[in-house]
Amino acid sequence: MTEAGTMATQAEVARKAGNFASATSTAEAYTNVYILQAESYVNSKTLKDWTTAYAGLAVTVKYILEETVSNLAAIYAILFDTQQYTILEESEDLINIMWAKAEANIEILKDKDVQAFMVAA
Repeated sequence: MTEAGTMATQAEVARKAGNFASATSTAEAYTNVYILQAESYVNSKTLKDWTTAYAGLAVTVKYILEETVSNLAAIYAILFDTQQYTILEESEDLINIMWAKAEANIEILKDKDVQAFMVAA
């Protein structure tokens, strides 16, 4: 199977989901879907097709997209089975931290000046 997403990889999602994430939810077949869903979410929230623009972006600016998409996809992987974590708060902490950072990044990415800067960089 090949990676289906553009802005994140299976390895990033699995790493962020942590050691206790389900092997099923961090398998490439699952993370491919999570990544595509996260990309669509980011594109819709920012009103910009970052998926298409991604290949043309400079390395110096594309990591905010990678971080945002991999955070969201990792949240989906964690939510698949939170019982693998030693305590529920462990999974909740991971989810809350990644959600907060993803949403903060999306607010940055909504800014038209930021969008213009990223495309021109």
